[in-house]
Amino acid sequence: MKQFLIALSSLTILVLTGNNNINDINNSLKNNVNNTTSLFNNKYGYLNDNDIITNQSTTDHKFYSYDTSALKDYTFANARDVFLVDNAGNLVYNPDVTIPSDQKLNIENTKQEMNSHKKITTIKNTDNEYSKSEYNKTYFDGDNNDWQYVQLGSLPNHISISNQTGGNKVEYNNSLSETLGLYYIAKATKNNQIDETIADKLGTYFMSQTSIQDNFNKDLTNKIINLISSNNNIYNFIYNLPIKITDKNNSINYIFDNKNNLIEIYYNTWTNTNIDKNNINYSYSDSYSGFLSLNNYISSTYILTDWANYAHNWDNFTKIYPTFAFDKDSYCKISISTGQSATAKLNGATTDITNNIHSFFSGVIDTKNGSGWGTHIDFSFNIWHDDHNIYWNIQVSVNNSAGRDSYFNTKINKCSFFNSMA
Repeated sequence: MKQFLIALSSLTILVLTGNNNINDINNSLKNNVNNTTSLFNNKYGYLNDNDIITNQSTTDHKFYSYDTSALKDYTFANARDVFLVDNAGNLVYNPDVTIPSDQKLNIENTKQEMNSHKKITTIKNTDNEYSKSEYNKTYFDGDNNDWQYVQLGSLPNHISISNQTGGNKVEYNNSLSETLGLYYIAKATKNNQIDETIADKLGTYFMSQTSIQDNFNKDLTNKIINLISSNNNIYNFIYNLPIKITDKNNSINYIFDNKNNLIEIYYNTWTNTNIDKNNINYSYSDSYSGFLSLNNYISSTYILTDWANYAHNWDNFTKIYPTFAFDKDSYCKISISTGQSATAKLNGATTDITNNIHSFFSGVIDTKNGSGWGTHIDFSFNIWHDDHNIYWNIQVSVNNSAGRDSYFNTKINKCSFFNSMA
């Protein structure tokens, strides 16, 4: 759909519903969608032959749906083509259809009846941050809250169907992406390289290897393959998209009604960049007598980043940004006057950041060997998160008695969270 509801910055919408219409809007909600192209079933038979025609309003962003079934009984052959839904969501006459004079009054009455029973649907759930695959039956609210939302995203890029019957007839059969896998299976069907039965079996097997294997409907898989292979509007739409099999930043999305009729197909390009925190600029150093020192230093608590600016929940954040690291000039180091030292590599997996304060990076030097005499110094670089921010602080503990002089030095500059799709 026109994902302008969840864009970080200016979003260009190109709606292909017979006429090209470009709309520029600005929003400040989550997510990194920067380009969306849509194809709606806004007139009878455009994407499939179900009775309902739909488009999304560019003014209030709601979906407006109208039932054309009342036109079935009209005597002229293309009565079902009389209406289309424009980009404002209004039911309008199709200028390409000429209505016989003796039918105009009845058609106008039908139009008023269709308007009085129109259905309005809104987006309820916009939990979309990157080119993942998702199947969601709670994405919408309003009159059509039983619609189905499908996003096929580009992780992973190596699903193989090469060992399946007919699989060798499909392009990229050993490295299909979740975005384009069903398209290439449908393409082989359209080119008469495999029949529909084989295509359906390949599609079912392919979806069983994807990240949404446990909750995706087999009938819906077969429906997508059939639509792509049989409907030139849909096939040409995907064929002309600037997506390569190796692209990671794109998704093809579908909206179906509860009877698996296609409402919309659309394409997203996602801007996936790292999170770079360049303004930390923290440094601290201290020295401790080896003769007798007992010290426990705790720094202030600092915010590393507001992770909720980049994802709707922590689980998604860790998937989008699985690793992080402080720059090469950042360090935490302890040492003693004999030259012994301990440092920590300041990088790790984001999933290891818990919602409780705990030592993420640490180091220790202990020469006491279980006795009361000698040197003990350790540090903990603590990182944790809550429902909004990622925090950090540093602790140093010293317990020297008839030991060596000890030292703690740290400098924390820049930290980056690395986007898995970049």
